[in-house]
Amino acid sequence: MLKVNKTRVTERINLLSKDKNSFRKYVDFYYSNEIFFGPSVYFHNKVINFVRNSDYEFLLEDEHFIEYVYATLASWGMHRMGPKGSKMRDFKGFMESILSNKSLFLKLKKYRLDAVTEQGKREVFKVLERLFQNLKIMQSGSNLVGNSKVIHHLLPDLIPPIDRQYTIRFFYGNLTSKYTPPFRKEEETDLFLDIVRYFGVICKRLNLTEDDYDKTKSFNTSIPKVIDNAIIGLIQSMKVSSR
Repeated sequence: MLKVNKTRVTERINLLSKDKNSFRKYVDFYYSNEIFFGPSVYFHNKVINFVRNSDYEFLLEDEHFIEYVYATLASWGMHRMGPKGSKMRDFKGFMESILSNKSLFLKLKKYRLDAVTEQGKREVFKVLERLFQNLKIMQSGSNLVGNSKVIHHLLPDLIPPIDRQYTIRFFYGNLTSKYTPPFRKEEETDLFLDIVRYFGVICKRLNLTEDDYDKTKSFNTSIPKVIDNAIIGLIQSMKVSSR
């Protein structure tokens, strides 16, 4: 069971959103120590470009596009070769899960993390809860990381990708430890929704807009992803300073 220390969560949010200069330094630190490249960048940008420049409703039924999403998740570590590690469903099951939730994706497409109103948040979180619980893209037990990465790529301006090594550790763990706090499967929906809320608080406190980051950088593809980059950069910087 994950022990949520609300004071720690608040401190971490405050640390990342102190001011824009500090925030940019964390993003810059991420790029000075960039550890993600190659297929993970290539397929990510392919998917984001499709979402930005295509008929969204048609896109959600396009097998070629879903293949790109499938490849992106594999390149982001969601399918490990061998008997251990994360395992995605076969492509047919993966695509069927996205298709069966098409109406929920369409309801959320109009929202952005930096522009959603208080009234809009009520609908967003109601629909997000259903979407997260409905998606079945992983064979392995945990859904939090895989589901968040699918939803991020299909709704890049609203939802961040979540992982254990950086996101979970940032909000709930020890920033300089290699260990991440464990959580139970039944906690995943609440964790997902809470982390989306935390990203929203960070975005609002910094008043982030698309003018606040360099879009030519590999993973600066949306405000949620830039916040994710800053989290990674902050943790990397703390590891360096603790040596």
